Amino acid sequence: MADTERRFEQMIERRDIKLAINTLIGEGFTSHEIQDAVQNRLLRIGSWPGYYCSASGTIGEPGEGTVIGPTYYLIIGRARILRGFRQTGY
Repeated sequence: MADTERRFEQMIERRDIKLAINTLIGEGFTSHEIQDAVQNRLLRIGSWPGYYCSASGTIGEPGEGTVIGPTYYLIIGRARILRGFRQTGY
């Protein structure tokens, strides 16, 4: 992979992390929950069946959306799943 391509991927990942953090703040997640989700986004959740897969999509208003990559979904998914576990006593 070329150096410029690596830098571009790193920029996109940093942007996705910022978008995920802002989304989680808006959903009322604590700083500890957000930090855990960001730092451990690539780790498998103990009893969760299977692994995450790559995903991408668009967030925002129709016609004005921002394309996001898998890093965003890994962070958001982890935070929501672990919150659900805590709320249900799983």
